[in-house]
Amino acid sequence: VQNSGESCSVLVVKAPMHDAAGKVIGLLGIATDVTAHQRQQEALRQMGNELEATLNAIPALLFEIDENGRYCNVWSGPHEGDLATRQRRLIGRQLEDALPTEAAQTIRAAMAKAALTGTSRGDQVCLQLSSGEHWFELSTALKPGNSLPRRFMVLSRKITDRVRAQHAL
Repeated sequence: VQNSGESCSVLVVKAPMHDAAGKVIGLLGIATDVTAHQRQQEALRQMGNELEATLNAIPALLFEIDENGRYCNVWSGPHEGDLATRQRRLIGRQLEDALPTEAAQTIRAAMAKAALTGTSRGDQVCLQLSSGEHWFELSTALKPGNSLPRRFMVLSRKITDRVRAQHAL
């Protein structure tokens, strides 16, 4: 317990001390206060839980794609049925291996715009899914940081109903 009355966590490492004949003559111990580290770990866990809840609440698909067009991560939440390829099969694959050529080109163009300006919005792709033709609108952002290859976040929001209504007019 610290002077403030708060509890603390201490990591203790102990080892026996031996004399020249190998007889135990004492105990050597080192204690390190790890309270701050444990608090940081808990804060990171909470932040991760909040981020996961936020991602699950987004009514869209979210992809992390590197500048070479390789899927790094996919968040589909309850929308996995809107994926052209199963989520677990996308990671590590190229856009062109998972999508029709025109859709892959549209995503690459959105990434190119985001590479220049930081973001790109409004590009649309049409995919033939098992339930028919579906339209998606892209919002793309260059991820901050120095990772190479650079990475992009691509939010894909389903707009099929809107497109069908526009075509009906």
